[in-house]
Order: sequence, then structure tokens, then C-alpha cells
Amino acid sequence: MIMLRLAMLAAGVILKAVDREKEIYKGHARAKVVEHRRRDEDGRYRSRLYPVLEYYAEGMLFKVVYPHGSYPARWNIGKELNILYEPTDPEEYCIVEATFRYWLPQILQAGGILFLLIGVVSFIRFASRA
Repeated sequence: MIMLRLAMLAAGVILKAVDREKEIYKGHARAKVVEHRRRDEDGRYRSRLYPVLEYYAEGMLFKVVYPHGSYPARWNIGKELNILYEPTDPEEYCIVEATFRYWLPQILQAGGILFLLIGVVSFIRFASRA
């Protein structure tokens, strides 16, 4: 059982390291949607809302308009997003969506730690009875 717990913990760490290595952009930041800009599409009845993102990268504040608009707005004002950016050109970025592949390493690490703690507590309780 202990081996299974350690394997879960190791798998989480390894998956996270592999994902970090495969990332195109190496800079990490939290961006906040600070406003929406409206652009009317050619004769269409509705407008598209383009989120304006604000984030700190390489010690400077950047404010960029997300190029993919939608109606209704994809993210509300105040929403915080994880982004990756190019350290040499911080205005070049991509948004990290929280998919299952994104959460899997954290789930495995948390599960491994939790089961390991349960095992230690169970061992201590069992050993103190004797």
C-alpha cells in the first residue's frame, strides 16, 4: 500500500515536470480581465466583446486585448486566468485552460500525500495499541 501511495505522488511530480518541459512559453503569470472592448462585426446584429487582460511579466505591467471576442463575454470582469508568456516578448501569451490534463498532476500529488498521511496515522494508532 505504501508503494501505491508513493507511486501516486511520484506520478504527479513526473507528469507536472513533463508538462512544464513541453510548454512553448516558459513564463507564468496570473492575468485579470479588467474590461471588455466592443467591436461591431460587419453588419451583424450583435457585437463581440473582447476581454482586456492585465498581468505582470518580467517586472512590468502589460495590458493586452484578447484576440478572440464572443457574445456574451467569455469571462466576466475581475476573472483571473493563468497564462503562459514568452519571457523575451511578454505580450506573446496563451491562456492555460483548466482541463483534466492540467489538474491530473495536482490530483495525484494530493491523493498520494493524503493516503500517505492516512497510512502514517493508522500505523501510529495500531502501534500504540500494542
